[in-house]
Amino acid sequence: MALLSRKKKAPPARGGSAASRKPVQKPPRGARIKQIRTAFTVTRQQDPKILPLCLAAFFGPLLLLIAIGLVIGKQVGITVATLLVVRAGLASLPSGVTMIHIYGAAWLGGIGFTMSLFISDLAFGGGPVLALAKVGILAASIVAGVGGYVILRFATRGSVAT
Repeated sequence: MALLSRKKKAPPARGGSAASRKPVQKPPRGARIKQIRTAFTVTRQQDPKILPLCLAAFFGPLLLLIAIGLVIGKQVGITVATLLVVRAGLASLPSGVTMIHIYGAAWLGGIGFTMSLFISDLAFGGGPVLALAKVGILAASIVAGVGGYVILRFATRGSVAT
């Protein structure tokens, strides 16, 4: 009961009138870019092999497998499942939709990176491996989005009236 009856102390007063306060200084323009550039330069001076290691990690098996799973796995899975359902007679494609449209939409299925980020966070827990996984997911999502756009743009070129 004694814990509940304690009064909270008032927060300390914020020094004086508005005229006496110091104005907030903004960092100079481009300061953050200079910090990043300096950090990269210092890192390269300490270890000149850092750039080849970064490139090796970027083209390493983790990123490539994530890209294959998101881009190729999604398009093959969605396209084949749709083809099997249509051929079995369980469903039919809407009028004006062809399998090339389904294939383009299947490419767009590779954009779904929210669940991929969640699963990679659970799988890798943190650190540089999680960072590489996030880069792979983002890169695969960009590739899937651009690929789906190009395929759908090509498939609808003659059928859309402007």
